[in-house]
Amino acid sequence: MNAKKILVILSLGLSLLITSIIADDAKARAIMEKVDARDDGQTIEQDMMMILIDKNGKKRIRDMKSYSKDFGVDEYQTMFF
Repeated sequence: MNAKKILVILSLGLSLLITSIIADDAKARAIMEKVDARDDGQTIEQDMMMILIDKNGKKRIRDMKSYSKDFGVDEYQTMFF
């Protein structure tokens, strides 16, 4: 191998190492942990719309309603179409 190829390979390896070190930022990790630990409530009610498109481009619209209740380790969810 010539020196130019070795230099390119070493540069690439070094940039990958630096990128992984930068990606493990403590502030970003703290934000992610706060989001994961936040209380999202015990009940959820959602109104949703699903648009189905067939191969001919014809659209069908379906309205859905979803209810969810948290019972500690168990969560029950019902959806109506």
